[in-house]
Amino acid sequence: MLESALRCGVNLDFGCSNGSCGQCKVKILRGQVKQSRHSDYVLSEQELQDQLVLACCVSAESDLLVAAREAGHVDQVQIQSINAKVACIEISDDIAIIHLRTARSTPLRFLAGQYLNVAFSNELDQCFAIASCPCDGSHLRIHAARYPQTPAVAHIFSSLKKNTAVKLRGPVGKFTLHEVSCRPLVFIAAGVGFAPIASLIEHAISLEWSQAIYLLRLCGKAETPYLSNYCRSWQDALDNFTYQKIDALPSGRILQKAELPDTEADYYVALPSAIQSRLRQELLEAGIQQERIKVDDEGVYRSQCHAGKQPE
Repeated sequence: MLESALRCGVNLDFGCSNGSCGQCKVKILRGQVKQSRHSDYVLSEQELQDQLVLACCVSAESDLLVAAREAGHVDQVQIQSINAKVACIEISDDIAIIHLRTARSTPLRFLAGQYLNVAFSNELDQCFAIASCPCDGSHLRIHAARYPQTPAVAHIFSSLKKNTAVKLRGPVGKFTLHEVSCRPLVFIAAGVGFAPIASLIEHAISLEWSQAIYLLRLCGKAETPYLSNYCRSWQDALDNFTYQKIDALPSGRILQKAELPDTEADYYVALPSAIQSRLRQELLEAGIQQERIKVDDEGVYRSQCHAGKQPE
């Protein structure tokens, strides 16, 4: 039940995910379940009478109605420290995509769009946006740009190997999806700002939202954004998805050639600070309300990674 809920974008509360901690308890209001995994955690007689089960240890035998704790805000997701390994590394031009795998019993619980600190050694670590969907916390992706280069990024491009052990700490960040909104979604990214945007889009797709989704990748006129084919696959598979590459001119209006919804939309923006300021002003001048614009405050999140707490 827990795995199915996470795949569908439902952020159920959980801890160990293997029947040891009891954190994923849910109450069965209607329907039948069967035990599908051994549990070391023992439910009390009262909990059994109240139809409580461990979501990580049962499977549905019918349609279910359950009462459960669900994380809807970053304050409801605890900071975790988890061991992981590098599953594989893909390096293309100046972008590295690193796949991380945790033990199945210790997945990372996070919300789409959040950040994570990755320690390659005691002296070498850096905060990265999580580029994968929260629906699978055991398989994580991060993106690194070769420039500007930091010691951790230099290590990734020069000597990071498959099966290297790393330590993860997080998540932090408030660049998350406003899930109660029914407005169209407009995602705007440049460079590795695409990482948190990819996480948000994958989460929105897992929720099977009916509203239109627009993705704008800002880049040079002759440039092709990395993972562009991946973005086109979303457009090919989804009736309500539009992918556009936008020439990010040094000056002038950024969105003058963009195809955008005629109705009010929610905007999620992950850009370098200078372009981000320009775009925010452009959106405000176009009549987009401030509360409809959500900005990836990367600098704040990176500063919080070491502290291990959410930004104020």
